[in-house]
Amino acid sequence: MCARAPSDRWAPGVEELVLGRATGIARGALQGEIDRFDAAAITVAGPRFEQPFEGAMHRGAVPLVFRGRHLLGFTTGSREAVLCSVICSEPPASAPGCAPVISSLEVTGSWTSAPPPSLLVRAILGTAEQPAMALGIASALGLAVVIAIFARRPRPRR
Repeated sequence: MCARAPSDRWAPGVEELVLGRATGIARGALQGEIDRFDAAAITVAGPRFEQPFEGAMHRGAVPLVFRGRHLLGFTTGSREAVLCSVICSEPPASAPGCAPVISSLEVTGSWTSAPPPSLLVRAILGTAEQPAMALGIASALGLAVVIAIFARRPRPRR
């Protein structure tokens, strides 16, 4: 399954949140009682982020093993974020069957690197990295607003 969304609110580190949510959806799509779910580290593969996962489950009394992979990238033309996830489940006796299917998965298209964060996102990230400087800037701006208000206030006539 694949989904796409605007990438205008992208910021470094958001890939962990997006792939974490995709993992939750994948767990639900398995439709069984999950015994083990192991998600590997997120890696950068060219202009995309990838995260493989695997585990074991029961669907009724039937034991199954599964493998899957999330791919997150950005399209060149419309600058949208695209997330694709694939899952393969099988009985443990035929376990090598899913591995080649998942590893051979390739999403074709024009991919580009992640977009730069917007001015608002950069300001938020900058505030988190340099809180003392952000407080100083906010204080200076607040003081400038107060001075402008006092300078423009109406004065009583004598």
